[in-house]
Amino acid sequence: MVDIFNKENINSLEAEHIPNVSGASSRILLGACPCGSQTIRLDRLDRRPQGTEITALDNVLPRAFYQRDANLVAPELLGKLLVSESPEGRTAGMIVEVEAYKGSCDKGAHSYQNKRTERTKIQFGPGGFAYVFRIYGLHSCFNVVTNGKGVPDVVLVRALEPVDGLALMEQRRRCGIPARLCNGPGKLCQALNISGADYGADLLGPKLYITPYRQIEKSEIMVSPRINIDYAEECIGFPWRYFIKNSPWVSKVPGKYQAEAAPFLCEPSGIK
Repeated sequence: MVDIFNKENINSLEAEHIPNVSGASSRILLGACPCGSQTIRLDRLDRRPQGTEITALDNVLPRAFYQRDANLVAPELLGKLLVSESPEGRTAGMIVEVEAYKGSCDKGAHSYQNKRTERTKIQFGPGGFAYVFRIYGLHSCFNVVTNGKGVPDVVLVRALEPVDGLALMEQRRRCGIPARLCNGPGKLCQALNISGADYGADLLGPKLYITPYRQIEKSEIMVSPRINIDYAEECIGFPWRYFIKNSPWVSKVPGKYQAEAAPFLCEPSGIK
């Protein structure tokens, strides 16, 4: 398999100049992703109207949003609002950091080689449902199932910017420092009361749902390898972690990745 993320192979990528949203010219790298998908230019990111407030369930992202390649859905989730409803109240945060996992070819994925188990079975259903798992037997991690039925793609939500229900988040986290409430996958699950009981939850609501909130421009999207997947062998270096540039809510970012904008995204295989 050709590692297109290796600088030695950069010459194998095509380059073209395309107009960006403001009309200026920008150089975009194109190529083939490790899973054989084509690529998409960053100017094709979701351009839905920016949301300004937490709204009712009629504003949730539709099923079609999720039924695409994980590496297209992942950066488009940045700036969206993850909302959790509970008897205690509503908590919500803007998504600022995510990671994509593709079970068909990715050794970092729980469903690598399309492995179906009791834990991963939800990944083989249609996109738009919650995949929740525990690490170290202590912390829950929230993932969005993406792509079509039978394709085990997921996006791990790694960090949020707290937006609503901060007092309740602080109570659950026993932490009064806003920047530390949701700057990690286990922390955000605790803050939003997401647990194994939410495994398989429909992200069209009513308990968990995601809505538009703020438009993130392509120039704001940074990329790096994913975190804590030392077991993933040659897949360790895949730059499938996307985060918002200069966000104080993101978990720790190595200095060398703080200024690298995502060069390309995987072409969606499903609904636009």
